[in-house]
This record gives sequence, structure tokens and C-alpha cells, in this order.
Amino acid sequence: MHRLGHINETYEEAIRRLNELQSSPPSVESRLKRHPELRGPEKLADTVKLVKRLGMTLADIDRLRVIHVSGTKGKGSTCAFCESILQQCGYKTGLFISPHLVEVRDRFHVNGQRISREHFAMYFWQCYNKLQETKEDHGGSLPTYFKFLTAMSFYLFFQERVDVAIIEVGLGGAYDCTNIVQHPVVCGVSSLGYDHTAVLGNTIEKIAWHKAGIFKRLVPAFTVSQEAGGMNVLFERAAELGAVLNVVPDLSCYPGPLPELGLSGQYQQTNAALALHLCKVWTQMRERGPWNGLSESTTTVEDTPWIAPAFEIPAAFRLGLKNCWWPGRSQMISRPRWTLFVDGAHTVRSTMACMKWFKQASEEDMKDRDHPVVRVVLFHCTGGRNPQPLLEQIQLGAFDVAVFCPNVARLDDKDFADQTSFKTTYDQEMCTCQSNQKAWRSLSGEPTKTFIFPCILDAFQWLTDGRDPLIDRHRRERDMPFLPDGLAQSHLQVLVCGSVLLVGAVFKALGPDVAPVDKHE
Repeated sequence: MHRLGHINETYEEAIRRLNELQSSPPSVESRLKRHPELRGPEKLADTVKLVKRLGMTLADIDRLRVIHVSGTKGKGSTCAFCESILQQCGYKTGLFISPHLVEVRDRFHVNGQRISREHFAMYFWQCYNKLQETKEDHGGSLPTYFKFLTAMSFYLFFQERVDVAIIEVGLGGAYDCTNIVQHPVVCGVSSLGYDHTAVLGNTIEKIAWHKAGIFKRLVPAFTVSQEAGGMNVLFERAAELGAVLNVVPDLSCYPGPLPELGLSGQYQQTNAALALHLCKVWTQMRERGPWNGLSESTTTVEDTPWIAPAFEIPAAFRLGLKNCWWPGRSQMISRPRWTLFVDGAHTVRSTMACMKWFKQASEEDMKDRDHPVVRVVLFHCTGGRNPQPLLEQIQLGAFDVAVFCPNVARLDDKDFADQTSFKTTYDQEMCTCQSNQKAWRSLSGEPTKTFIFPCILDAFQWLTDGRDPLIDRHRRERDMPFLPDGLAQSHLQVLVCGSVLLVGAVFKALGPDVAPVDKHE
């Protein structure tokens, strides 16, 4: 076992080594041209070899009693609901998600809490050293960033002896690294939408094909209401792969009062309904004994095929939904004379849902205010996405000021290894800000005031203008633009959206005293 020295130093060294496994888009494209097999099944075979190099078998992964979830919008929230429900039922839970919000360890939860820096470092070095020792027998190279983290998640959960591993798909499903699970207990597909179209295809049918690739023979699977084209493909793939697929009913169809949800936004009702059925089947299978991958689904209803029946929600399930914590998703944080609204929405559909939530939450926040309210949006989008359709939805929020920043918390921060990305440079990020500002101005019917800042902390120090001591304590001397008229005397409502990475950088810049990542911080 790797012997730990100073925890923070060892953790930082682990993150630096991990970052060396990142691949920039040009290197990824070049590698795929040299090895086209990485686009398909060989990618999964490579991940299987990686897990075996860590001393595990596929049977070991099956013993984790996996809940596997894909989808475009809401898969992370669905996993968070599942984690909270099953933890409330008394089970030891493991959760693997992506991307991380502030630190890489955010991706790994045990019993509802992200693992400590000490435990991350311990498991990282155990895995890294095992792979280094076997490197020469496997082409002399180490795995890529996400592939390493995926294998590490299975290793970590196996060592922690969790009762259930809740695994969120990284990208797509069929050829995602997480899809080496042979016998999950149950699978789920959240709402489908358009994202990563360069990889998954530019139609909802092509995207659905990939998302349904996690289905397994005789394993119960659930999805939510979808567009007809996407739904048809999901059922076709279920039939092809031998899975038993059902659609979950609306949350309002369940007996008793509507469950209280710990996550804001009406769209979370859809994710909660999916989580209820995933957990219901998982607990039923658990009570029957070890899962062998051969049991049949209990959710088929003869008179209404494909529609899962609503059921009486157990008290523990209700409490799990209520206590769910998922920072950075439809989250409101109240501060002295300003309110922060954060959501990682980065597709058109998720942005529409974000704006619907923001409208309701901001109106509620305006009640009983002594000061006039000024609305500000802080926006950035990544991954080569077209900002225009997102900004079209955001402009419906009637913002007074639009601010554009790269995903950089602080320019003078040395503790930034967790958010290092080799996929883009700082100069490219600033060019993206300029493009986003130009797109906003082209859409704006009125001359909304727009500003670009080099980092997020600068933007918030300018906006809050000394009204929040927890932000002002990090002030650095630099020339700032003049505040727009009325901004200094107003209550600010600041919406952050466009990218999960942007939200994570905002949390990093503001710190845990303002924007906590852990539930009890």
C-alpha cells in the first residue's frame, strides 16, 4: 500500500499525475485515426484489461450490484436521488459521477459523501502503481484520464465493500468505459437531448441508440417519457439486447401526497420518478438474495405494456428524495444583498428548464426586498458548443447585465490542479468569451450592458463591490470597469449557467463559506 506523506501534497501530486493522462482534442483525433477500433467494442475490451491489471474480475464488478444510468439530461440528478434513497434505506452506497464540480474526488461518493483527499490519494496510488508495474506488458502506456477514473471507481467501491454502486455513464453508453458491467441489477435512461453530437450523432434516434447500449439481457430497465423517435429506438434496442424496458409514470401518479424533493426545479420530478423505480427494483432484488443477472423484471403490466405501475412510496424513499443534495444544479444561495443561482445547464432543453426554474426562484427571492433588484447572468460554454441557441433561452430572463468569464476561478491561485484541462488554453477560453459576448449582443433587442473578466473572482468582486466580506477578502488590485448605474444600490440576482465546469470554477472561486460542496459544510 502506498504510504501517505503530507495529505494535501500527496493529493496534489496524485492530481498532477492524473492530469498527465488527459488528452487534448487533436491528440484524441490523431489516436483514433491510428487506432479506429477505439471507437467501438475494442475500447470496452481495453477497459476490461485495465480492470484486470488492478486485480479485479468482471464478476467482482457484478458483486457491486450496479445501478447503471445513461441519458442526456438528468442522469446525474437521478443517480443522486438513488444514492440518497438507498442510503436512507440503510445501505452502504457508492456513487461515480462525471465531470467533477470542484475537485476530482467529487466524482467518488461513499455513503453520500465525497471521499476525503486522504482516501482519494490512497486509492489513486494503489491503482497507479499497479498500472505502472504492468505497463511494459501492455504496450508501455497508461490509460487515458476517464478510463483510469472509471477503473479506479470499481476498484475503490470493491475495496470499500459497498452494497450498491451507482454508476453514471460518462458519454453515450454503448461504448462508454463504464459499460463493462455485465450484469447490472437495473438500468435507467434519463431524458434524451442533443449533446456531444460529433460523437453520438446529430439525430435523437442516433443518440438513443448509444444511450440504450447499457441495456443487458433480462435486466430490468426504465426510462422516462421521450420523443417518439428516441423512444422507438430505446425499445428496439431493448428487444435487440434482451432487456425488459418500461416507462415510469409521472410523479403525480403515485399514491399519496407529492413527494418533497431536495433538488429544485419542476424537471426534477421526472428524475425522481426514474430513481424511485430503479431503487424499488434494486431493493427487491437485494431482498431475494445475490443477483445472478438471470431474474426477470417485476415491472411488466399486462393491461398496460411498457408502462411501469405507480406504487406506494415507502417512507424511507420519501425521506431519501427530500434529503437529496446535489450542488450546482438548480441551487440558490442567499448572501448579504445578493443572491446566487447556479445551474450547470449546457444544452437547449436543460437551459429551458433552468430558465423556468430561475423565473420562479428569482420571483420568490424578490419578495420583501427593500432594494431594487438587478439581474445579472454569468455565462460560459465549452466543448465547441454553439452559444446562440443557449443565449436565446437565457435572454428571456430579462437580464440587466451579462458577464462572460473563462472557467478560471482565480488568476493568482496556485491550488488549481483539480481544474486543469489540456483540452483548451486560457487564450482560447478568452476568445470563446469574446464570441459569447458577440452572440449575446447580436441577439439582444436592447443594449444590455456586457462585460468580460479574466477570471471569476474578479467578476464577483466587481459585481458585489464590497458588499460581501467573504468575497472581498480575496481582493487583488487591478483596474475594474465602472459599475453600471444603480448596480451598487441594488440587490443582485446572479445566474450562473452554460457549463458544469463554469459552476465548479464559481464554487472554487467563492470557497466553501459561500458555496459549499459538501452537504454539512
